[in-house]
Amino acid sequence: MPIAWMDDPPHEGAFSYEADRGGVYCAMKMALRTKIRNSKADKKWDVYRYYVARYDALLGRPPRPRTMEDFMKEFQLKSLNSTKGMSPLHCAILSGDVDMVANLCNAGLDVNRFCGPLPEAYIVSAVPPLSLAVWISWRTPEVARTLLEHSADVRATASVGENVLGFCRSPALVELLLQRRADVNMKCSLPALTVACAMASPTSVIASMLEHKAQVNPPEGGPSSKHPLAAVAYRSSVSTNTLEVASLLLDAQADVNIRYRSSGRWRAGELMCRSFLRLRRGPTVAQFLADWSTTPLGFACFFECNELVELLLTAQASPEIPNERGRTPVDLARSKSTLDLIHHRQTTFSI
Repeated sequence: MPIAWMDDPPHEGAFSYEADRGGVYCAMKMALRTKIRNSKADKKWDVYRYYVARYDALLGRPPRPRTMEDFMKEFQLKSLNSTKGMSPLHCAILSGDVDMVANLCNAGLDVNRFCGPLPEAYIVSAVPPLSLAVWISWRTPEVARTLLEHSADVRATASVGENVLGFCRSPALVELLLQRRADVNMKCSLPALTVACAMASPTSVIASMLEHKAQVNPPEGGPSSKHPLAAVAYRSSVSTNTLEVASLLLDAQADVNIRYRSSGRWRAGELMCRSFLRLRRGPTVAQFLADWSTTPLGFACFFECNELVELLLTAQASPEIPNERGRTPVDLARSKSTLDLIHHRQTTFSI
C-alpha cells in the first residue's frame, strides 16, 4: 500500500536488521528517480510534480532553497495562476518549503484550492491544501501554520467528505487546528476520528482527539454510520497500531456491534459492487465494498486480523450479526484460523 512508504521512509522506518536500511534507501532513491523520469516523459505532470516535491523529504533531506524562477522551472509550471492540475502552492506544500509557501500565499494564490485526486500517492480524493500540510508535510508544522495565517479553512472537507482535522499526523497539529476553531465532531460524511483511524494515524493522534471528546459512536438516526472502530478494523492489514487504537476506542465505550452504514457516492459504490458480484467473482476490493455494511468484527474477520478478532470478541462483539447481504462475520472470515478462533471462543465461553 502506498500509505506504508509515505509514512515510513527508509531513514525513519524500523528495520528488523539495521543493515538493510542502506539498501532500502538506495532502492528508494533509484525508484524515485525512475518515477520522476518516466512521469516526465509520459507528461503525467501531477505525478511528476508530486515525486519531485517529495523527493528530498522521502530521502530525509531538508527542502532545497529555490528562487521562484528555479521553482517554476523544476516543477514544469508555466504560470502562478494555473487552474489545471497541481498548483504551485500544492507543490510547495508537498515539498515542505515554508518560505516558498509564504511567498506564494503573499502572491495571492488560493489557499483553499483543492488538489488531486492522485491515487498513485494515496490521495484518493480532492483535498484542500491544509489537508496536504497536516498529512503529507506534517513533519514541518510551519507549513500548516503559514496556511492558517493566510486564512486556510480549518473546516474544509475533501471531495468524499473527509474532515481536514482527520488528516493530522501529530497531536501538535490536532491542537493547532482546534485552536483555530476546528471542530472534532463537525458534522460531515467522514468525521475526523473516523478519518484518522481509516488512515492508520499514530496512536497519539487518536488519543488527542479522544481527549477533546471526539465521538466514538455515530449519532443515532444519522444518514451514515462510518464509525472509528470499523475504520480501525478495515485498516488492520496495513496498520502497526491496530490493537492500541482499538483498545483506546473500546475504553471510550465504542459500540462493538454497530454496523457500518454508508451514504452518498459510497453507498452507490457499495450497491454497484453487490451487482457486480452477482455476475462474477470480483477482486478483494469489490468483495470488501459489497460487504461493508458489517460490524467491526466482520471487517476484522475479512482481513484476517485474528488478534483484533479476539479483542473484539472479548469486548462482547457478536459473530452472528448479518450485514445487508445477510452475511455474518463468520461468513466473512476468509481463513480457517479465524473460524477456529471464533469457534473456540463460542464453545469455551458459551453458557
